[in-house]
Amino acid sequence: MGSRARTGKWSDLPKDLLALITAKHLNSRPDILRVRAVCSSWRSSISLSNNSTPCFPLRVPVPTCLCRCPCSSFCFLLTESILYLIQAPDKIPEASNSESINKVSWLVRVEHSAEPGKLRCADPLDPSIFVNPSGIPKLLNLLEYRVSEVSRFYGLKFVGIKKLGAFFSLIDKVVVSSNSDKFSVMALYGHRFTKLIVWKMGDDDWTLIENGCLSDMYIDIAYHNGKFSAMDITGQIMLVDFSSLQPITITSVAPPEMPSVFQSYKNRGRYLVNSVGNLLLVSNTGERDHRAHFKVHKLDEEKQMWIPVVSLGDQVLFLDTKCSLSVSAQDLIGFGCKRNCIYFIFYGYTWDCAYEGFNTWMFDLKLRSVKLVPRVPDKPHLLLSPQPWLRRSKRLKKI
Repeated sequence: MGSRARTGKWSDLPKDLLALITAKHLNSRPDILRVRAVCSSWRSSISLSNNSTPCFPLRVPVPTCLCRCPCSSFCFLLTESILYLIQAPDKIPEASNSESINKVSWLVRVEHSAEPGKLRCADPLDPSIFVNPSGIPKLLNLLEYRVSEVSRFYGLKFVGIKKLGAFFSLIDKVVVSSNSDKFSVMALYGHRFTKLIVWKMGDDDWTLIENGCLSDMYIDIAYHNGKFSAMDITGQIMLVDFSSLQPITITSVAPPEMPSVFQSYKNRGRYLVNSVGNLLLVSNTGERDHRAHFKVHKLDEEKQMWIPVVSLGDQVLFLDTKCSLSVSAQDLIGFGCKRNCIYFIFYGYTWDCAYEGFNTWMFDLKLRSVKLVPRVPDKPHLLLSPQPWLRRSKRLKKI
């Protein structure tokens, strides 16, 4: 009988193979931290920072195409916030068999500050709102929880002359390429006539993207399949290759639908959303007595056309002017989010004036119906509330 093969130690893994794994497969900070925790030799061999991506916040130049004054005394800081999904461990510490604990997931958006090791928590659906949820532990052992990255969001923060801050606060949305060799940034700038600007790592200035075939008013941008996507108010899409920054216009991409009723001012009737490998165009057509009525299409680059989407399957869409995202309904158990639905926020969006201010609405793609999501007084934002199993854990270590 053959002898059982001897199992080697993880610490004996060749350094060149470990370096290859680190470079090709460790794309998020939780992944890096978990691998570093395997053994002391791996911890000393693997850096906390991924050399293939820049460190945030990143200093970038102010676009001279938008401001002609000298730019030596001020700049932009490109910030990155990451939305994480934290799931309960299989065994909850200090929980008796008779004690019932709701093991739902928790969504948290964090932004790394300039000071190493410091994080800030932000609203999962609004990165401009920073919060400090009560009950959140100061240290979190990633070996005890399932932590996965949902999405990344970016912003440009103006640093410099105070009176110019309001001018550059008109940066509406920022997206970043995922290609480390050609790191580049696209931003929407403007109030009523939104411009499109792009910056590549190493450039001294931004590039103003202009195309005579499209309107000068852009309403949304995204990064998909190695290209930046920009949509104008007519629904046409322009693709910008991050390597050459030459615009490629796709013809006949506008969905066969009626124009949105929200086109008059800062059109937010259409959104670009990355969902399960597809680029979706979500349009609020305003049908049925001007109530919200969404239609969804996905982009077919080969056929240069939009394909109608009948169902989102298990996905849930969240729409916002700064960032939109797609999340699996299975990951949102306990939040009351329904699969195949679209959630959006609108100010004063009540036809009977029963609710004032910002309200969250849900559109059911199957039933083609919209309803107001009830507010919970003691939990104004359920996604922000740390779950009981997270607050209970005391066995927290710093990795």
